Amino acid sequence: MDSRLAHDEQLRATAAAKIDCKMKEFCERIGMNVSATVWNLSQGMANSGPHRLDISIAAHTTKVYFTDYELTVYARDEDDANIDARLQQIVHKLYDGMTPSSV
Repeated sequence: MDSRLAHDEQLRATAAAKIDCKMKEFCERIGMNVSATVWNLSQGMANSGPHRLDISIAAHTTKVYFTDYELTVYARDEDDANIDARLQQIVHKLYDGMTPSSV
C-alpha cells in the first residue's frame, strides 16, 4: 500500500476513534448509553468517500455520514469545535427522538 494512502487511512481511523469517544461522552452526560458504533459497515477506513457511522442506543440505530475531509481535519485537531458541535446536535436529536413527548 502506498505510504500516503496508509497515512490517510490512519488519520481516518484516528478520527473515528476520537468521534466514538466524544459521542459516548456526550451521550453519558444526558444519561444515554451507546451500545455500539460501527464505521463503514465494518469495512475499514481505506475508502476516501463519505464515511458512515451507525450509532446504536438501546434498540435504536441512527446512521450519520462524515466526509473524508471532516475526518482528516478532526484527526489533526484542526476543526474540533465544529465537529464537536455537530456531534452534540446528533446526540440531542437522538435524545429527543427517544424520549416521549409530554404534550
